Parts: sequence; C-alpha cells; structure tokens
Amino acid sequence: MATLDLSLTLRQLAGVPDASLRNELQGLPFDVPDRKFHTAFSAYGATKLLASLDESTFSGGLPIPSETLAGIKNTSVLLLRLYASLVYMRSAALERGLDSVPADSKLSLFKQLYRSGCVKKGEDTLPQRIRNALCHGGVEFLDNGNLRFTDRGFEVEIPGHQVNDLCHHVYRLYCLAFQAQHAS
Repeated sequence: MATLDLSLTLRQLAGVPDASLRNELQGLPFDVPDRKFHTAFSAYGATKLLASLDESTFSGGLPIPSETLAGIKNTSVLLLRLYASLVYMRSAALERGLDSVPADSKLSLFKQLYRSGCVKKGEDTLPQRIRNALCHGGVEFLDNGNLRFTDRGFEVEIPGHQVNDLCHHVYRLYCLAFQAQHAS
C-alpha cells in the first residue's frame, strides 16, 4: 500500500497567515456554535498539555518498561488529538463548504487537503475517512511511525507527524471560522 504524502499541502498551509484565512472565511456560512467551540478547543488544548507531561504519567501505575512509555504517550496524545479535531469538531459545513471556494483562494489549500486520497468529488473527504476509521477501530499505529486508516474498503497510510499536522490545521480552520463568524 502506498503512503499518502500530505507534506506539500501542509507546508503551504503553514505559510498562509491566519489573518488571510480569517478574511476569506468572513461572510461564508460556516457555523461553529459557542458551546461546541469551547468544548472542542478545550479538548484539543488538553492534548497539548498531555504532550508536555512526563512519560511516566502514562504508565497508569503499572510496571511498564520505560522504553515503551514514549510510544504509549505518543499514541495516546495522537489518538485524543484525532478524536478532538476530526470527530468532535466535525462540521459538514466546513468540510463540504470548501467545495465552493475558488481555486485562487487560500482556503482552497484546505479543500486540497480534505480531498487528498479521494478519487472524485462527492466521495467522503479524508477527514471523514479518518473519522470513520477512528470510530470503528480501523486505526493502526505502524512500527515505521505511520498510521494506517481503514474504512469500508478505503485504506490509507499517512506518516504520524503529518497526521499530527493535519489535526493542527483542522483545529486552525475551525478556530479561524469561529473568529470570523464572531467578527461579523
């Protein structure tokens, strides 16, 4: 199975200033309710705190070898980050709403990211596929640092650091959409 490489799009997104994205989001019909925003972003923020904790915290009081704890910590943090950014923050308006953004829009980079691995318009987006895999036990952490996501005949392998960056950019999009809707 081939590995899906998101690095170019992720790098391009990282280079786009938040203000540019926020300006393009203004006036678009993306609704992020206050309560959902606060819960989702608190959960996502908690994953940042978890990532900073000492690895021994993840032993649960069990005698787990120290060389295993780093992997447990990384897996735990990434699973929670995936859940917070792709399951809880799920928004059909943001995922499908990107279909209508013009090709010269900075938001089209999100459309490109979301459509990665999709053969044709109308298929589930990459976040939908990952979300389904996550919710149905179709996520496998591989020895090479990649994650394999399996969902109803769809299977994709993505490097772990790119999955982490994907979560960050989904978080960023939702945060900027929330800010744009409150600036209007």
